Amino acid sequence: MSGLALTAHAAASAYGLATPALLAGLRTGRAPGGFAVPEVDIQALLGLKGTASMDRAAALAVLTVGELLAAHPGLADPDTALVLGTTSGSAGTQANVVRGSLTRRRPYFIEPSLVPFALMNGPASICAIRHGLRGPNATVAGGRAAVLSALRYASRLIGGGQCARALVGGTEELTPEREWLEGQYPVQAGPLGEGAGVLLLEPPGPRPVLAEVLGFGSRLVAGDPVQEAVADCVRGLLARHRIEPGEVGLVSAPVELSGLLGAATVVDPAGLLGDTGAAAGLFQLIGVLTTGIGGPAVVVSVDQDHTVVAALLRLP
Repeated sequence: MSGLALTAHAAASAYGLATPALLAGLRTGRAPGGFAVPEVDIQALLGLKGTASMDRAAALAVLTVGELLAAHPGLADPDTALVLGTTSGSAGTQANVVRGSLTRRRPYFIEPSLVPFALMNGPASICAIRHGLRGPNATVAGGRAAVLSALRYASRLIGGGQCARALVGGTEELTPEREWLEGQYPVQAGPLGEGAGVLLLEPPGPRPVLAEVLGFGSRLVAGDPVQEAVADCVRGLLARHRIEPGEVGLVSAPVELSGLLGAATVVDPAGLLGDTGAAAGLFQLIGVLTTGIGGPAVVVSVDQDHTVVAALLRLP
């Protein structure tokens, strides 16, 4: 057992910029009006300073981190880490940098203000600067498995004494460049969506515990069917924590696991929000937390490169 718990969360989704809209949509199963986050006017929401070249991925991360910090004052100190998941950064901004290098009079005459947002750790860095987060700051590039990988990384930071708590999440934007890149894969996960958000990971304390984080498992699929690899990963994770498959009450995974977790209620936010890429694990976790069902829960994310990451939780 990690001795850590998820105690708060904030997210922007196709339901809207505020977390309550997402929670209401997940509880009722009402589909949003589209797959993009609505009403994202970056300069209107964040002001003019430093936002002229800010992309949606960074803006959504800044907004959701700000929402969580506003709801829980006092977190912005050196003992709070920020770990964000990404695919490889903003595909749209990176394409703009390349385009400028190819079309301007000199290859190095690119727009300087684009550069911070073209880096994969841009959103995490901008969040730290804007919100005064002075603790460890990390970006985990894991595609659809990024948030669960970031959660595992953050648990190690806390366990190693590098910080007392961590804001853990992911961000993904919906752009033509991302649509083109995703279209190069032979198998599509479904309609693309976008979103961002963070969860608060910390030892149990004054804040209500939404879920205990018991542990993690991972696999790299190498020739085996993905479904078998996922089942094997989950089976091993449960065995290490001495939990029988029949005890699991909730499961969120991109593949069918009824043969292993037949008694579990399935949570599928992607059916409502689309393929949210690096934010997929975030919405899986929040979806599990909002069900009101207690007991062990399994969340599994699988990236296009067949990286499998699983998290085992216990809900009160």
